[in-house]
Amino acid sequence: MKHLSKVLIALLLAVLTATILPAQVFADSAPKYISEIKLGEGKTITEAQQGLSGYEIVNDKSTYYYNVNELAVGDDKNSKGDRVVLIGYKTTNKREEAITDIALMNMKGGFSVRDYEKLLEDHYTEQIEPFILNFSSALEEYRINYKSGNASNKARAVYVKELLNKLIDDDTGKPLGDLLLNQTKQEMGDAYDALPDEKKKEHADLGTILMQANGNVTLVIENAVTRAADTGDDTWLDRFLAKDYDDLIDETELSASKAKKELDRLYSDSALTVLNMLEEFLSYLEGYAEAKAFMASFDEKSVNSAIEAYENMTGSESSGERDCITEEYNEAMDKYVEALTSAEKVAIYEYLEKTKYEGGTLLDFFTQPSENFEDDLTLLYPIVAALSAGQKAGLEFISLKELIAIALADVSSYDTKSIKELETVSVYAGVNREFYEKGAVALTSEALRKNTMENPVEDNDTTVKALFYAAMAMGALAVVSLVGFGYAAMRLHFYIEAVDEGMLAAGENALSIAFRASSICKGLLNAVPLLSLVAFGILIYFSYDHMGDKYNVKFDSIPRYMVDEKDITAYNAKGEKIVVKNQEAYYKAALCNRPESHEMYGTIGNIGDINGTVCKQWVALYYSKNSSEAPILANSLTCVKGSETIPAGYTTGIHMFGTSAAENLNNTLYVWNSSAPKIFVYYKTEDAGASAGAAGSNFTAGIAALSGVCGLAVGATAVTLGMKSAGKRKKNTAESV
Repeated sequence: MKHLSKVLIALLLAVLTATILPAQVFADSAPKYISEIKLGEGKTITEAQQGLSGYEIVNDKSTYYYNVNELAVGDDKNSKGDRVVLIGYKTTNKREEAITDIALMNMKGGFSVRDYEKLLEDHYTEQIEPFILNFSSALEEYRINYKSGNASNKARAVYVKELLNKLIDDDTGKPLGDLLLNQTKQEMGDAYDALPDEKKKEHADLGTILMQANGNVTLVIENAVTRAADTGDDTWLDRFLAKDYDDLIDETELSASKAKKELDRLYSDSALTVLNMLEEFLSYLEGYAEAKAFMASFDEKSVNSAIEAYENMTGSESSGERDCITEEYNEAMDKYVEALTSAEKVAIYEYLEKTKYEGGTLLDFFTQPSENFEDDLTLLYPIVAALSAGQKAGLEFISLKELIAIALADVSSYDTKSIKELETVSVYAGVNREFYEKGAVALTSEALRKNTMENPVEDNDTTVKALFYAAMAMGALAVVSLVGFGYAAMRLHFYIEAVDEGMLAAGENALSIAFRASSICKGLLNAVPLLSLVAFGILIYFSYDHMGDKYNVKFDSIPRYMVDEKDITAYNAKGEKIVVKNQEAYYKAALCNRPESHEMYGTIGNIGDINGTVCKQWVALYYSKNSSEAPILANSLTCVKGSETIPAGYTTGIHMFGTSAAENLNNTLYVWNSSAPKIFVYYKTEDAGASAGAAGSNFTAGIAALSGVCGLAVGATAVTLGMKSAGKRKKNTAESV
């Protein structure tokens, strides 16, 4: 097959790049999607538009601009004044570049940077470090085999090295296959730290690679190194066929009861892993008849012709011609993949059918009812005992079908010529390594959001009003006191005049009153200044403290990325929480045109705030690009002001994290003016399968799992397996490869 070998290796690397011979997409064959969002803010519309050149603006069809804060601040103006905020966006015809969701997070909305960092720290300590310690045996066997005198073992290791050399470690600049032939940073321990910087580049930091690399890259590393393991002159299949459970008991040289306990300790965990493989393996074998029929009908010539026609397209063809060629290409590639997997399936099935085992055949053994294995796990102990330490270390990253294919492959199966034709790929391909920088990402969850919603905003309006009324009351009391003091003084003056005119009888009475008035006046003279000072102090407090709290909010920094905990965590078979590498789960904050001279730049940088940094809280706009979700159609964006009526045909829009309903962008939890008109931005998404054909994603779900498609050496292996005898292979003598 002309393309078979090249396509085979490309299939393996497809899990790294997800770009296996993608069908070409032309500009006129797909609708427009949103590819980027940027906010513009300023004191005027003109100022807000600066920095948005090349962006279209979300509009309300009448004013052609989107202005949150002119409406939000309204009558309750503050010293910063109104801010115009515009939402700008760019478009694309490429579905893989499309934004699929837009969500909002407010300053006190339920997220934590520290929780995210703790999640990563725990994952590294609990998952990565133990894995490296365990996996070191597989790495060591890879190194031994690379220098081995056993031709088959060396061929496997060389093949794996060449494949891994197509992965470049950015931090050292070196190919991974070569790097892993040396001890890793983790294996060296303190000795690594003592090396000069240039020497450190000869040793991979496997912890960083496994933690940060493309999730599919880590699968390839784990799977490929496991394939290179096993340093024996025979294969695990040879060893499995040579010993049964009774032999294992005898080898312990212990009493029967103690021997059973010892074997349980050694093999039970790995046997459970093999047990979990059996269901998939049985399903795989059930397709034998169909695979054999497909191979008999496979038309290699027509398949090659369809691929060549696609590869020779220039773009000058008509839309109809392109669609036809692309469709035929997709069908041809599907047939090639099926030819590879079918050939391998036929070979493995027929090998199992011919090989004698325990009074029957290996096919009988593997296809017996699963309840037999569940009831007696010791049936699988001989398989586990036959595996090398390195194979057991990587057992979770390989399938039973692959283990059998590797054991049956010979030297001719490992032809590296096709690998050399492929381009190199970074181990961090498609990964934004900012996700691992301190302070860059915040974690949100339903629990965090619920906790903050119980008291979402600290509203000091009530306190401000209470203090204002108290100050007014004290001021009024001071005025009354001053009036009373004036009245008393006038009465005293009257009685003194009466005494001067000889009104003795009245004078005696007046003198008594005068003394009493004098005491009152003295009290008033002391109380009035005190009351005045208290009232003045309260007014000062009101003016400078609470007004400051209300209008000069102390903003926290805005995380550059937001991720929901449920989207990046899962539980393994042991019930342990693990971090799942899901780059598409992260939401990126929309940037804005804020200059470095802006007073808030030092706090929130150039990350956009739809409130223009003048309201109760910042509200940041985040967007994601998730290939498993439908993209947003650019021409569907619509802004509705002053109404909660959802436009016909719409179901969602810009929303808060944790909800799908469109959010009022003038929500009074975050802005000052309670009478500001409601503002909603709605959008539509493309139908789920609308452009699946045009996107040309030929190998999506099926190829994502290495163990589910075809083996590392399937190219030649699948062709040669069917010609192998059912007996044990002869041991290889030293040969040059």
